[in-house]
Amino acid sequence: MTTDAALALAATAAAWRPVQAFRIPSRTRANLHYIVTSDGYCSCRAFAVGGFTSCDHTAAVQLLAAVVPDPCSDLELTRLPDDSWAWSRPAR
Repeated sequence: MTTDAALALAATAAAWRPVQAFRIPSRTRANLHYIVTSDGYCSCRAFAVGGFTSCDHTAAVQLLAAVVPDPCSDLELTRLPDDSWAWSRPAR
């Protein structure tokens, strides 16, 4: 990726949405974990190669989300005075 392409992508940062990611252990293989995001992606083979739109790992994250609130749901991307960006909570 070129610097110009990276800058063009970064310019869209205000529209980005934070997504939680979870490290879910495999049930069948020791020391193997999958990355599952709160928006429904899983790095397991069944999800990637099998064409599945969900798997046991994404179902586990959905169950967790139904019970435990997302601690980052109120974060907003804010431009700082030095023109950098940071996730912050709105003033109450």
